[in-house]
Amino acid sequence: MGVRSSLLAAACALLPMVAPAAGETVPCAALKTGAWFRYAKTDVYDRTTEHLAKIESIDGDRMRGTNEEGLPVVTDMSWNPYSVGERKADPKYYRIPECPFSLGETRVYKDVDYDGFAPGARERGTFTVTVDPEFVSLSVKGGSFKVVRVVAELAYRTRWNSVGKARTESYYAPEIGAVVKKEFHEQLGVREIRNRYELLEYSLSK
Repeated sequence: MGVRSSLLAAACALLPMVAPAAGETVPCAALKTGAWFRYAKTDVYDRTTEHLAKIESIDGDRMRGTNEEGLPVVTDMSWNPYSVGERKADPKYYRIPECPFSLGETRVYKDVDYDGFAPGARERGTFTVTVDPEFVSLSVKGGSFKVVRVVAELAYRTRWNSVGKARTESYYAPEIGAVVKKEFHEQLGVREIRNRYELLEYSLSK
């Protein structure tokens, strides 16, 4: 009987790990004040800089601190900003679905008003956020994680009726409550922005 149990255990150990099926809820992160995440940001000219995203305070479902570009932000618990510096969004600028969310789902957030890059520019857009149907393993400089890819596509119109679009591809690790890798691309007329982000190190406590 002991031999059969040993053989069964050995056989089970050889089986591949089963990822959660599409439709399963992605766990919400228990983020805390004082947690920080250091990122490398690479722009379209291959210039790389390092920035610290840090949670300075949490009030209900709102976090205050800095983002992956070192700018002051107010976000929800999924790091979707209500504001970045002086730029405001109403209700939020979505890159990750509001937690909890499920593998394989798509959410559409319509009529989000937010401040553009140009002074006084107010823009309105619709975000379509799609979550991949399964987790994958991903290694970055900050470690190895079980992540889910989330793609947020934004179609927007400026106050001058110019049409723009933006795409954010994020690899979200619920175990630390943060994106460990991200690519951002925005196109408005001749203006083009491309940035890549990679997690270098992090701490989940003060």
